[in-house]
Amino acid sequence: MMYQQGCFAGDTVLRLAKDLVENNTGARVLVVYSEITAVTFRGPSDTHLDSLVGQALFDDGDVAVIVGADPDFSVERSLFQLVFAAQTILSDSDGAIYGHLREVGLTFHLLRDVPGLISKNIEKSLKKAFTPFRISDWNSLFWIAHSVAAVGDEDEGVVVLVEVEELDDVGMAGDEAEELVDGVSEEALVDGLAGKRGGGEAAVDDA
Repeated sequence: MMYQQGCFAGDTVLRLAKDLVENNTGARVLVVYSEITAVTFRGPSDTHLDSLVGQALFDDGDVAVIVGADPDFSVERSLFQLVFAAQTILSDSDGAIYGHLREVGLTFHLLRDVPGLISKNIEKSLKKAFTPFRISDWNSLFWIAHSVAAVGDEDEGVVVLVEVEELDDVGMAGDEAEELVDGVSEEALVDGLAGKRGGGEAAVDDA
């Protein structure tokens, strides 16, 4: 069980699950996320507005994902192929985002530099993930990004992030990417695209 992983929980679990199934023939990993934000509920603070940002962004939710390798197409129907997973530690990011568990519950602390830190480093992660596939046009990709709005503002002119309407309905801290993938997969089912080999691919990088 993993807990208190914050915003990179969902990507971290997918990365570990991918490694497990690729190194254990026939293995399937059931990933279950559960997020309850009652621990963050409190009145606003005049001196710590960043805590209010965390309360405004995140909500309760849960999602489940089955991760496997070498699917048996006679009985299994894969919706997405996870082709790349990595972890990146950003330079000069110490203390940019952190939380404290105290008597009042979980408090958030966010520096104003967070969108800028991600924007300055995101292209390094993109090159690492997509160069092996000869993809260099970032605008040709469909994006599912955590906290996309603020980062998108910073990235304007460098990377154009595709807006998806599901973002208006999703506000999870750790499992937001999986919630969005679930929404995309439902649309794919409607459009008849899901379940086909190579029908959808995903790259994950938790920074």
